[in-house]
Amino acid sequence: MAIEINPSTPTSPIPTVNGISVIWLGEWQSTKIYRRNQGVFHDGSSYRASRTTTEEPSLTALDWDLLAQGGDGAASDPSPSALNELTDVNISLPVDGQSLVYNSTTQEWVNDTITSESSGIPISEKGTPDGVATLDITGKIPDTQIPNEITRDTELNAALVSKADSSTTNSHISSTSNPHSVTASQVGNTTAQWNANWLQGRIIQSVAPTNGQILSYSTGDNRWNVVTPPAAQNLVAQWNANQLQSRSIATTAPSDGQVLTYSSANTRWEPQTISGGGGGGAGKVVQVLYGSTSTAITINSADSFTSTGLEISFTPTSLSNFLYITGVLNNPLKSSTTPFTATWISGLHLQVTSGPNVLIVPLAIDIGRLHDFRYMSPIHFATRVQVPYTASSVYRIRANIQGTSITFNTGGANNVSTMTIMEITP
Repeated sequence: MAIEINPSTPTSPIPTVNGISVIWLGEWQSTKIYRRNQGVFHDGSSYRASRTTTEEPSLTALDWDLLAQGGDGAASDPSPSALNELTDVNISLPVDGQSLVYNSTTQEWVNDTITSESSGIPISEKGTPDGVATLDITGKIPDTQIPNEITRDTELNAALVSKADSSTTNSHISSTSNPHSVTASQVGNTTAQWNANWLQGRIIQSVAPTNGQILSYSTGDNRWNVVTPPAAQNLVAQWNANQLQSRSIATTAPSDGQVLTYSSANTRWEPQTISGGGGGGAGKVVQVLYGSTSTAITINSADSFTSTGLEISFTPTSLSNFLYITGVLNNPLKSSTTPFTATWISGLHLQVTSGPNVLIVPLAIDIGRLHDFRYMSPIHFATRVQVPYTASSVYRIRANIQGTSITFNTGGANNVSTMTIMEITP
């Protein structure tokens, strides 16, 4: 069945084809989405969409059904497809470069080559303000057609050069004294806006800081570096000057010649006056050495006297001097075998070894024998001996165990065992 459909005045508001209503939408547009049963006009023919589509209607299109084909009595596109189809246009054998010129006699637009004032731009309009100009073969406006009121390129370049010669430009660039007198408020701040990466003539490290970091000057780098300061409230030496190896120091002001001596009774370091060998006068501290260990050492009852891991290599200066040896063994732990009273430290002594020579200095006996618990208190020791050897010697703390076994230094790095040796003159 064929029907006639006129895009501007359809025969009915909603035509039908074989009982199917067609919704007429006029000329097909590429930017629209068309639904099923919507009709359009395209390239002289009319079509009905068979489904939702953006496809261009044609005789071979899959989404369109042909309603009426142009050229056989069907509706056709009234719009012209060429300029010569217009009633007031008469084009005859056009060539490259021609223009359409209106002929008032024939009242038609005709193609013509503009070669003179009669068919082109009037000379009176060329080179005047608000007028027109023709281009030369390079595509530029000839200088002769530019009015005097308009500045030419050559004149503009000369003016720029005269305003900014090389000496003026270089002196301006090299100036660091704010030649334009720009103020801090004009650039939105009140700081040294010209050298924000410097501080008192020293450059600042170009590293983005993180929260809490500070600027610290480095003479090695000759600049201010961004660094993280040491945290307060820790065991670093500079923050706990009133302690020594986690033991408090008495607040008593020391007098001349006194030395720090550990008091197990007061659990602190105290200034004390050290007497000479004959009891007359305070001695002089010649040297002080310090040793520590946090390595766990287990000593079994089957072992003889065994090192607790606490020792110092020391070279005294004179056999007439005295050695004051103090320290603490931390975190001794009995084996899990019960009763705990059956395990104790039967003996603790200082062993001094210098080559083949060995000196034993008893320190304590029967430590923890009557204590029915596994975790023992720290074991403090202190002794005074005359220098036995002036050669390099090893001063070692050893223990003997009864019962099962005891492990020393079980607290790890947080609870180390320590020993101090001070050499004092008589």
